[in-house]
Amino acid sequence: MTTDTAKLEAFRREVRAWIRANLPKGWGTPEYKAPDPFSREAHELGKWWQKKLYEAGYTGFGYPPEYGGIVRPPEEIAIIREELARHGAPPGPQSLGLLVAAPALLAHGQEWQKKRFIPKILSGEESWAEYFSEPNAGSDIANIQTTAVRDGDEWVINGQKIWTSMWEFADFGLIACKTDPNAPRHRNLTCFIVDCHSPGLTKLPLRQMTGNAEFGEEYFDNVRVPDKNRVGEVNQGWAVVLTALISERSGGGAFWGGGAAAITGATTRLAAVRAV
Repeated sequence: MTTDTAKLEAFRREVRAWIRANLPKGWGTPEYKAPDPFSREAHELGKWWQKKLYEAGYTGFGYPPEYGGIVRPPEEIAIIREELARHGAPPGPQSLGLLVAAPALLAHGQEWQKKRFIPKILSGEESWAEYFSEPNAGSDIANIQTTAVRDGDEWVINGQKIWTSMWEFADFGLIACKTDPNAPRHRNLTCFIVDCHSPGLTKLPLRQMTGNAEFGEEYFDNVRVPDKNRVGEVNQGWAVVLTALISERSGGGAFWGGGAAAITGATTRLAAVRAV
């Protein structure tokens, strides 16, 4: 075993021990009554857990200290996410904040945006949504039809978004809008920070067969956003979208990989006690 590998394994043991010591009592056992995953109670549990992670130094990696972050190598970040998933840790309210909004703000945001929003994402104080997908712009994000029209120091947003996670509890959202109908694809989008409680923003649940509403849809009817909330340059929003999506996919891969390991382990244990 190389020195680097040994260090990473030691770090994994450290993370694993901390998680087991700090999970809610009885977590993961049949006796523990977990809240409905889509309830306010579950959301608050996630905020509590993220605060503990933040205070322990197990979140915020890769962000500069001036924005509340701790610099860590990607291997350690992946280990933390894998172990959290492997132990079935409470899902934080900040999956989209950490994987989408914060990376986009760090790469493209104004200085005041970084200082105002990133620390509260890392600590779990504020939750975020991603307003990219539309009825005709799912896998083809560049086909976005929601518009933002400049009106003085504000932008007026009209359109529809769909398949939104955190639709009910998010405080802020990163939205991509078409700002130049005459410009070619990938050169006609601009991204903004939108307050999820803005006048003119209607949020509706998308009910699944289970009755749950994991996703929502939103209607923007003359929603006004100040120009200071613009992320990146006008008509250069495609770069912001790519940053957000690349971060979401790469970070999610580590998390879901750990989840797969947890499922495999549970299946193995079940097979050991059942007669086939």
